[in-house]
Amino acid sequence: MALNYKPLWIQLIKKDLMKVDVIRLAGLTTNIMAQIGKNKPITFKNFERISMYLNALLMMMIIMETKKMSKIKKEYGGYKNEYSY
Repeated sequence: MALNYKPLWIQLIKKDLMKVDVIRLAGLTTNIMAQIGKNKPITFKNFERISMYLNALLMMMIIMETKKMSKIKKEYGGYKNEYSY
């Protein structure tokens, strides 16, 4: 399984926020934001900080993709869930 933080970026766009705003106001480090930018796992404590700042649920910030989902995404030009755009 692979992490995808696309819903988090969508939340930031909807709230007219930048990464630096989240870093500063949620008390994250730039290293954590870099990990998120590379779709790498972060600790639940950091998810909690982000979700409290954005007032968003965990499922509104990440997508867990399987290899099968990635293949479908490539074949059909993507997929949308209820939190997409």
